[in-house]
Amino acid sequence: MISLCSTIRILCCWYLLVGLMFASNVAAEDEVVEETYDYGSNYKGCFEDNHSSPDMGADRTRMYEMTLEKCTNWCKGKNTKYMGMQDGDTCSCGDHYGKYGMSADFDCSVPCEGNVKERCGGISHNAVYSL
Repeated sequence: MISLCSTIRILCCWYLLVGLMFASNVAAEDEVVEETYDYGSNYKGCFEDNHSSPDMGADRTRMYEMTLEKCTNWCKGKNTKYMGMQDGDTCSCGDHYGKYGMSADFDCSVPCEGNVKERCGGISHNAVYSL
């Protein structure tokens, strides 16, 4: 016959084993997978902006269904060196960038309104590309 102490030990071991299995399953489900995006070879980085004094200058536009191609074409027509995308729909053109500092690419991960596979900056952040 099994004593009460042995039964308690067996139950404790069983609960511990089940608890560890459950905890390992929870950890696997809670893992964060960081998405990475291909910004292209002309991508210079993600840079902070200031709406009252825009980093790339005041030459900006918002277009319906904005894409990187639309912004590129608009800025090439203005003969600038760089273009910047912000908040999914705003395109900026300029010959300089970066006066407010660089940010993590994650800050420029808002999808373009015209192509959700592309990343078009972020809130107060420009995804800058060379032309």
